[in-house]
Amino acid sequence: MNELKRTILDMPAAERLQLATFILASLSPEDVFEPSIPEAWILEARLEAERMKKGEVPLKSWEEVKAEIKAEKHGL
Repeated sequence: MNELKRTILDMPAAERLQLATFILASLSPEDVFEPSIPEAWILEARLEAERMKKGEVPLKSWEEVKAEIKAEKHGL
């Protein structure tokens, strides 16, 4: 499992996002049911994954996100 994790972390951010979206979309609510996680959050995660797959959600690269965080931090 550790080797798989390292391989995934070595992938470009866009590919990791596609993989995460694919994995989330493959899960049913029964697969991820956890009493401590309200069902509404599980549903929201699935809906968001579907919106990403359809291209309805603007996606940003990790580099863009880091730049935005840095700009906010420095008041730019």
